[in-house]
Amino acid sequence: MSSAAATALAKTQYALTAALRDPQLDAPDGVSPAALQVYRRLVYNNIERTLAGTFPVLRSICGDDDWHARLRRFVAEHRCQNPELRHLPEDFIAWLDASSLSGLARSTAASARCAQAAGALVKYDSIFSSVAHSLDTAGQTLATISQARQAASAGERGGDPGWIAELCHYEWVELALASDPTELKAELPFSFERPPQLSPLAWTLSYRYPVHRIGMEHQPQSAPADATYLCVYRNRGDEVRFMEINALTLLLLRAIESQPQLSARDLLQTLAVELDNADPDAIVEAGSTLLNGLVQRDIILGSRSA
Repeated sequence: MSSAAATALAKTQYALTAALRDPQLDAPDGVSPAALQVYRRLVYNNIERTLAGTFPVLRSICGDDDWHARLRRFVAEHRCQNPELRHLPEDFIAWLDASSLSGLARSTAASARCAQAAGALVKYDSIFSSVAHSLDTAGQTLATISQARQAASAGERGGDPGWIAELCHYEWVELALASDPTELKAELPFSFERPPQLSPLAWTLSYRYPVHRIGMEHQPQSAPADATYLCVYRNRGDEVRFMEINALTLLLLRAIESQPQLSARDLLQTLAVELDNADPDAIVEAGSTLLNGLVQRDIILGSRSA
């Protein structure tokens, strides 16, 4: 095939795929409008079924007109880089996130794919400023949180609620963990004198909105003052569970990721010092109870060799 013919073919292919994605475009020369409509329905219906199955909460909240208008916009505007249908939900999240500039949070070590799917930003509240220099687990600092929140509030577009990208990300995490082929190691003994072994199937997440409560009966009009912190994990029974966590739990889990050489006792003592707590023994005691609970949930799998 000559270069001119190849160029002409490429232009025809681009015109055809653009018309398949966007029903506002006319059929390219040589393509029957009736045939084009058949393929448009096939393309759209496959995408719609995949996304409706991945995001059932969002689908239940949206009316039909709103749901299909949003999906039509996604199909027309977004350029998927991966041809596999199973990656489509990640592309949808990325498109929503770019549209709203909302910025999504993720676990740093356990979910590299999550970053690709959502262009994630790890967000912390200002209460952690005193420990930012020692808990910089994602190469991001607390100094960016104010700008991130302002950009998120200013960037919500097209009437979409501010929580929509975060809700979809949360729903996707459940699917990603359920389908992850990783098998958890056999249960290990846990000792406070050795480093904790964090499960690769436990993701710490931070959202502006309480995504785990959003549904037909609860759709917040604005982001609350405090961020929502969650740990979503898959246990040894292959059940995906979530746990709302507080600041101490978040800091402890991120510290385990960023300082894997420290024993459980040293991690707790370090946190007590960094938090400048008047009663460090209380922090260590609370952290000890917390660690035992995380072991029972398979978020911590036991202890590693020092």
